[in-house]
Amino acid sequence: MIIVKKPHELAAMRISAKKTATILHRVASKVAPGVTTKELDEYAAELARKEEGRCAFYGYHGFSGHICSSVNEEVVHGIPGRRVIRDGDVVSIDLVIGYQGMVLDGAQTIGVADISPEAEVLMEVTEAALKAGIHAAQPGNKVRDIGAAI
Repeated sequence: MIIVKKPHELAAMRISAKKTATILHRVASKVAPGVTTKELDEYAAELARKEEGRCAFYGYHGFSGHICSSVNEEVVHGIPGRRVIRDGDVVSIDLVIGYQGMVLDGAQTIGVADISPEAEVLMEVTEAALKAGIHAAQPGNKVRDIGAAI
């Protein structure tokens, strides 16, 4: 849980969150057949620099990417590289941006062009689980309440 005690911290958090969401959306919009995960990584780094932020994954315990990019069977925290995205892939992008002392995380999963019916169902079910978990994250609830909702 994050406790923000000063108004300027809340303002910095809002600005950081907006920058993170904007960069994530722009990187996700570049996911297409023929693009490599390394190209997405480089684009995220470029956008972060333009926004005067930093990609917090980069260099963390030796991590070589600015983003985490996972394709299909890769569960999470995939390392960007030469992998070429193809029609039918399911690509997850995880981005952590540091800005003005705040570090914010965002992730998005993208179905590339014509995904399988099974992949479509998986994405719908996981999005519904996410929404249920967010709805359960209320003052007074416990982590187990979120888990039960999911």
